[in-house]
Amino acid sequence: MMIKEEKNNPLSQISIELENLTWMQAEEVLKNYEVVLIALGARTKEHGPHLPLNNDFLMAEYLKNEVIEKVPVAVLPTLQYGYYPSFLEYPGSVSLKEETFKQVVIDICRSMNGYGIEKFYIINTGISTLKPLKSAASELEQQGILLRFLNLLEVEKKHDPELLQQEGGTHADESETSIMDQQIVL
Repeated sequence: MMIKEEKNNPLSQISIELENLTWMQAEEVLKNYEVVLIALGARTKEHGPHLPLNNDFLMAEYLKNEVIEKVPVAVLPTLQYGYYPSFLEYPGSVSLKEETFKQVVIDICRSMNGYGIEKFYIINTGISTLKPLKSAASELEQQGILLRFLNLLEVEKKHDPELLQQEGGTHADESETSIMDQQIVL
């Protein structure tokens, strides 16, 4: 796969999943993209008695695929582990320590920065991950690396309050369950 080094290259008009390339192809491809997309969704985290442990992973994959279809970005594999301490009492749930998770994100961004990428967007499907992501973004910013991420608390504010009746919301609530129901139908 030969790719010209121009930003106007037609390849830069589509999204590329890096995991499917050789390192030599990735080297050429990364010259054409300004942003790397990382989906973040727990593959093993409690979601009530009605949703699977991989609920957030499935949502992250769905949202990643939606972005891939609409925006030209280089895409890393979905990050399956994060900071989810509130769910460890439920069998099957896995959480990294807050600092470990933050460092994983920083290390991923720094690694990709070594290939010229300075902008990252994380499709974040968690709430407890917000604090360490904010901290990682702040630390990376000091090195000239821009990290932005989806904040589900901001998204939740846009829902009709009468639609969401679960107190506290955002986790295995009506919104998340309806998203999963729609994915299954699709």
